[in-house]
Formats: sequence, structure tokens, C-alpha cells
Amino acid sequence: MIAGDVYDRGIPPKEAVKLLDSFMTELSSLNIPVFMIAGNHDSGERLQFGSNLFKNNNIYIAGEVTKEIVHKTIEDEYGEVTFWLVPYLFPAAVEVALEDDDIKGYDMAMRKLLAAQNIDFSKRNVIISHQTVMNNGSSPETDGSETAIGGVGDIDVSVYDGFDYVALGHIHAAQKIGKDNIRYSGSPLCYHFGELRKSHKGPVIVTLKEKGNFEYRIEELPVLHNMREIKGLFNDILEKESLSKAKNEYLRVVLTDERVPSGARATLLSLFESKNSKMMEIVHEPATRAKSEHKEREVKAEIKTIEDYFSLFYQNRNNDEFPEEDDQMLISFIAEQVRHSSDDEKPTEPSLKDIDKIVEFVMKQEAE
Repeated sequence: MIAGDVYDRGIPPKEAVKLLDSFMTELSSLNIPVFMIAGNHDSGERLQFGSNLFKNNNIYIAGEVTKEIVHKTIEDEYGEVTFWLVPYLFPAAVEVALEDDDIKGYDMAMRKLLAAQNIDFSKRNVIISHQTVMNNGSSPETDGSETAIGGVGDIDVSVYDGFDYVALGHIHAAQKIGKDNIRYSGSPLCYHFGELRKSHKGPVIVTLKEKGNFEYRIEELPVLHNMREIKGLFNDILEKESLSKAKNEYLRVVLTDERVPSGARATLLSLFESKNSKMMEIVHEPATRAKSEHKEREVKAEIKTIEDYFSLFYQNRNNDEFPEEDDQMLISFIAEQVRHSSDDEKPTEPSLKDIDKIVEFVMKQEAE
């Protein structure tokens, strides 16, 4: 079960596509059924390309929300178990799929979509879903590297009542939500320096037995390259790391010197390369300049327009390509929504109404 965010962007690099192709081909050759859904970072339409052909090889993919949820029933010694694949959903997409104009919010959208299915809860059912799931108003624990978590797209865990197991994607930290059978697997490895505090990572291995009985464990994967953040003065770091026996690491270095010595980067690069380690990032964060840097960022923020920020983000995610005409129209539309937000709304926390307007705008563009 692959619960979304297969890639980290809608248009993934070719290396990532080749890696997924190799992975899926190997699973298929072992005759292992694969159930995969699109997350909020994926392009659902691209991810499910060829999905009808893949079914012949036991690979089931749900990229976009449809009236009838993609599902597959298999049998084992305990009888039938049906897997339900629900990709990341927007209320507007569910409105279109169900032809229902009275859907308000993500929670209602998920409830109505599930209610429209013919699910036999007297038998075993597993759902794979990619959303922010709340437990009595409490948000899931994050790893610090997630984006757009909390406030937008939240649904209550009670939505999944009746399912024997709920395989969740979206949050990078492995955890249960309320019950042991409702779990975020988390990212299988540490992919971001913001995830360093969660060292116990790996796929969740679930053993379904008779209805109401299951076991699970986290299969911790061997780490080929330890990830570590090093923070301090340049000379202190150089002295300590020269004596360290650590090798084959991915490193983030934070220099706190008031002024970074000349050649500091090259010196550290050479040191870590001699240990077969890779310095992934080096940043300068002198404490005494924090306030002035904050003011500088505020000045820069006044210079750039909202459209500028969206365009820069687009280019960052699309290999420096400038937004095309349709994308520019969408960027302008979103910027207007931000500018016309009421004074009591936080720019970082758009309302569900704003989100729905944006989705409706995109769907109209697609229709045209």
C-alpha cells in the first residue's frame, strides 16, 4: 500500500520516474499486489496514466476522485478483504464526482463519498487515504518538513469508522490516530533534515487475520547514509569533525560565526569528502544578525508582489520554467483571493471557501 506523495512534485524529475518504474516492475515480477494513490504533491492524472493496463499486473492506482472508488477484493485463509483507494480529495472534486452541490468542507466530502459506495462492513475492508486526519480536534504529530498541514483539509478520524485498517499518507511521522488500526506510515526513510528527530522509520507491516484481529510492526530499514546537522563556530566544527570517525553521512552545516572565515566552505567540503560524506547544505546563521536579517526580509517582502512569490515557487518546482498562460491566470486568481481576504484572516491559513474557489477556477479551466 502506497498512500500518496509518490513524488514530491506534480512534474517529477526523470530519475524519480525511472526509479518508480523499476520498483513497480520488481513488485509485479514477484506477483505482489500493489495499491497506490495520489497525494497532494502528485499529479493524479499523470500518476494514474496506464492504470487500466497495470491492473493486469496486479497494480491498482487511484489518481483522481471518481464516483465509484477504485477498489479490489482479494482472498486469503480468512476470506475476502477489499482495498479502497481514495486519493487526496478536494470538496469541489467530490461535488463533481457525486453531482452534489451541497458539500461543505473536506470532512463532509469524504463522508459523502464513502456513503455512496457499496461497502460490506460485515467483511474486512482496508482504506488507503491521503488527508490530514484529526482525533477529537487534535492534529497529528508532524516531522517539521510537511507543508500545508493543519487548518486546511482537516477531517475527523470518525470518518473511517467500520474499516478494519486505515492506511494513511500525508504526514511524515509514523503514528496512530486514535486507534492502532488507523495509522500514518510516515516516510520510509529520513528525506529531510527536519525529520531528524524521528529516527524510527520504515514501512508498516500489517497482518490481517479474521475480522477484528490484526497485528502491525514497523520494519526499520537499514540506513545507507546517516543524516546529521552540525551547528557551531567554524573552528570548533573543524576540530571536532577532524577527530570524528563518522563516515558516509549526509550533512547540514550551520555556521554561527559572526563572519565566516575565507575558504570555510571548501575546507569543510574537502574534510567531509575524505570521509565519503556529502555536505548537502551549509548555511550561515549568526545570532547577532538575526534581527537585521528579519528586517531585510520584511523589506524584500514589500518589494515583491504576491504574483512574484507564486511565480518564483512555480519556477522552483518546474526546473526554472516560467509559468505558461493558463498557470499565470491561476496565479493571478489566487493572488486576488489573498489580497481580498478579510483583515481577521491569516494569509497562511486560507479558508475552505477560498480553497474551493481556487479548485473551481482550475476545474473551469480544465473544462474549457
